[in-house]
Amino acid sequence: MRYEFKDDTWVKKNVPVMEQVGEEAQMDEAEAAGNEEPMQEDQEPRSAPSSSSRVNEDNFQLVLGRLDSLATSMGNIQTSIDNFSAMVTRKFSTYDEQFGTLESSIQEINERLINQGI
Repeated sequence: MRYEFKDDTWVKKNVPVMEQVGEEAQMDEAEAAGNEEPMQEDQEPRSAPSSSSRVNEDNFQLVLGRLDSLATSMGNIQTSIDNFSAMVTRKFSTYDEQFGTLESSIQEINERLINQGI
């Protein structure tokens, strides 16, 4: 997952934009700012970030990527724990039923033995 810094906020890259700004609106905005030509998509910003800034951004991207991976792993672990818990609950439920049946069988046998004087 890649992030970029926009409007003083880190946001995910390649996330669909809810509202598209038309060319005319971009031109009006550029003129209002005193700039005759709006910056083209492939143009570099006027002040390119310093190399230490780029390294910090790369490190930030790396940390966020690892946090995403960690969150996914934690979700997978939780799912595994939930599945294991459900399996154990089913097994104990089955054992309870079987022990209940066994207990009643033993009581019946004891009653017969007592009735037969043994």
